[in-house]
Amino acid sequence: VFWHVTQNVDSLLTKAGCELLSELHGCSARVDCGYKSLAREELQEIILKQNPNRTAQSNTINLDADVHLNEEQLGDLKNRVKLDVTIFGDNVNCRLGDFLKEQSSKSDSVLVAGSSLEVMSSYRFILAAQQLKMPIAIINIGRIRGDHAAQLRISTRCGSILPLLQINS
Repeated sequence: VFWHVTQNVDSLLTKAGCELLSELHGCSARVDCGYKSLAREELQEIILKQNPNRTAQSNTINLDADVHLNEEQLGDLKNRVKLDVTIFGDNVNCRLGDFLKEQSSKSDSVLVAGSSLEVMSSYRFILAAQQLKMPIAIINIGRIRGDHAAQLRISTRCGSILPLLQINS
């Protein structure tokens, strides 16, 4: 495997030890402060250090472990900090897009595993591979957007076949 690209924002591939990886839609474990990206824990430490007397409490903890803060509790952070995640309708980071185009052009083939390719940011890889006349393989249950372009199509759960393949990353 030359390079991994994931649409997931949960950093599971990173936690699994994948190093040759780009997170196409960002990562919810990081925040974007406008000028740089930080781990959420790092930002929390900075906020606590710079605001030792400030407290914010919430009665509700959401499923993703975030809390809802009112306008007063958010203060001036509201418009300066956001999750480092591409939300539906937003554009993928341009520098990342350019980097992934370059990586794609160096590839011999494309393997799609477990994606519907419904969003253009991922389907774009199929279009580029077609243009470069690269072989395309797809592993996914049911029909997906890129089926017409695949030279190899396996309709099964990724977990039932990927462990059988010799994939070195």
